[in-house]
Amino acid sequence: MRHVGLLIILVIFTILTVYNSVLLPIGEADDETDHFQYHRFVAQTGHPPLTEAERREAGFKGGLAPLYYWLTAWPIALVGEDSLPDIRRVDARPERYIPTDGLGINHVLHTLDETWPWRGQVLAWHLVRLLSLPMAWVTIIATYALAYRLRPDTPTVALGAAALVAFLPRFVISSAVINDDNLVFALTALLLLIQVIILQRDQPPTPKIMALFGALFGLTLVTKYFSLILIPEILFTLWFAFHKKSTSHTPHPTSRALLAFSIALFITAGLWFSFIILRFNRIDELGLIPGLAASLGEPQITEGLVGLLSGQSVRPVAATYTLPAWFGLLFRSFWFEYGWMRVFAPIWVYALFAIFSLIAIVGLIHKNWFYSNDSASNNHQLNSTPRRSQRIIDALLLLHLSLFLVVVLARYILSATIDTGQGRHLFPALPVIAYYGSVGLHHLFSYSVGRRAYLKPIFWPIVGGLLVIIFFVAPALISLQPANFILPKYETLPVTTASVQPPTSQRFDLELADGLAFLGFEVEPTVSAGEALPVSLYWHAEKEAQQDYFVSVCLHDDQARPVGCWRGQFADGRYPTRAGKPATR
Repeated sequence: MRHVGLLIILVIFTILTVYNSVLLPIGEADDETDHFQYHRFVAQTGHPPLTEAERREAGFKGGLAPLYYWLTAWPIALVGEDSLPDIRRVDARPERYIPTDGLGINHVLHTLDETWPWRGQVLAWHLVRLLSLPMAWVTIIATYALAYRLRPDTPTVALGAAALVAFLPRFVISSAVINDDNLVFALTALLLLIQVIILQRDQPPTPKIMALFGALFGLTLVTKYFSLILIPEILFTLWFAFHKKSTSHTPHPTSRALLAFSIALFITAGLWFSFIILRFNRIDELGLIPGLAASLGEPQITEGLVGLLSGQSVRPVAATYTLPAWFGLLFRSFWFEYGWMRVFAPIWVYALFAIFSLIAIVGLIHKNWFYSNDSASNNHQLNSTPRRSQRIIDALLLLHLSLFLVVVLARYILSATIDTGQGRHLFPALPVIAYYGSVGLHHLFSYSVGRRAYLKPIFWPIVGGLLVIIFFVAPALISLQPANFILPKYETLPVTTASVQPPTSQRFDLELADGLAFLGFEVEPTVSAGEALPVSLYWHAEKEAQQDYFVSVCLHDDQARPVGCWRGQFADGRYPTRAGKPATR
């Protein structure tokens, strides 16, 4: 029962995530359509792209690391990668840009085929989404375990850190959609946890734990290639782990432990990296550094490195952001965004999150200031083994956070476009951010002030709890209601591949063009004077149209004179005939 609080957090998180997974429009989360295309390739072939042609077939993300797709493509294979109804991607047919001239927010044309009960590719999409949930559980549990090991005397810090991760709106959204980030978040959190365990031990690491360390690092690398930035952190841990003095009578030689680490790393990642470097490098064309980077299949990194080394920008100036504007984008998207960085909450939501962040930072600063003053009178403890170990671990955590801050800033320098300002790129460091945030809140609301008796100890935690609810829980729950900010941006077109029949009294079966039949219409039975008269027309397409058609509907009076007419394309102009596939409309 010691960890019942964590269980409650996981249950609430699961409810929020499944709720969002069901309601969020498919294909509109960042990169979700590109990830799904890669999934379909793996489901069809049984392997990741192994040639340049296969990378192109797998889509824009075809060069990404394969582990996530290996693990999560099976629902698509189970349902069938070509099963109907298919997903109507806007970019799959140029005609689908007609209603918006290509300036619409949609990446998918949402139709009645996406509603419950799911079938075909829609069912496969939701099943793959659900596989993100256990990965998120691992991230939350690893964050809790990390904080619990660092502060075993204050379990509320561990609970606070887990809650900060679990109820962060952008993390919940990421956990509710298809995204390879979910696996790298989990593996990075586990990797950080195992490093802390290694550094906390008095003895040098055993071959067994080093093999686990190497395997986790290797799995992280073959999940997301940018995990290469963790190399300085890995070297940091190895250095301090093997500079411990062994007091055991049967010490494990350093060579055996390092060999176990190396073998595990080579098996999990070394073989794959050797293959892609030999197969996909472009050293002869781009030079050593950009040519090796090209092996990773990230065009943005390759283009950015080429531009950096040549001193020329590879992006149009109009597409870039100034540093203050980019930082504001990074902050907002860290807390909440959707729709490929197109859907944000009102500014007051981010203002509340900013105040919450400031409260946690103030608590953390006050704690460090208090610790410095307190330790000045206890200098004899500074060189003790636990204190020295804690300083090393703090350095590790700060290094971990700094590496991701550096890579985010480097992405801005290489290409200051909107996609470099995504706050989720900091989420591999989320366990560190959540831990220090929880430490700051705990110190401010339950430790330093209460102990110093500035206010009554029972009063101040209540105030702290209210502040957390107002500035974190409330805006988080508001943001996690898709109907508030997300669903109004998207609409469901009255189109379906299922069989639909109009009411019997208005039913027809008139073929108006080759493969296009008019089935009938439906009119609202009662309409007040002065209001518009809603009319639904039912069409059935047997095959794809080769041209667009316009429909004209007129209302006549008793003397057959038109008193009101409408003329436009199908679905009130939102679904041109050539944009779709055979379907009932």
